[in-house]
Amino acid sequence: MWSNIASAAETGWDFSTRWFAQSGPEMHRMKSIRTWSIVPVDLNAFICINARIMASFYEIT
Repeated sequence: MWSNIASAAETGWDFSTRWFAQSGPEMHRMKSIRTWSIVPVDLNAFICINARIMASFYEIT
């Protein structure tokens, strides 16, 4: 549990509901934080943008 809380804090979104379980007996509680099982959409968008930029660099060379 501590590593999940630390990981959530590293993102700058610590204690946001984005990391909490959305169903089950522990939903929306601190002990349900599971940063290891969630990949935020905004992170995927940054990865996609960077991949496109690198692809354009490859085309230039």
